[in-house]
Amino acid sequence: MLLAPCACASDRAQHETKLVFQVADGQHFLWQIWTQGYDEGRELPIKPPTIQEASLASPHTVVVAATVGKA
Repeated sequence: MLLAPCACASDRAQHETKLVFQVADGQHFLWQIWTQGYDEGRELPIKPPTIQEASLASPHTVVVAATVGKA
């Protein structure tokens, strides 16, 4: 499967590189990708059916800090 992320924006530059996941029913789905020093990130437009159909518990967000190697 090939996913084309869309642009998303923040009101200020990010302090760290991070991956943002939506969590529903114990499953983690990559939602956003942010790079340190930039106020624009990437957002995956597809929400899995598990998140869309979750009615018993609201999905929540998990942020994971990441390290980007320099070439």
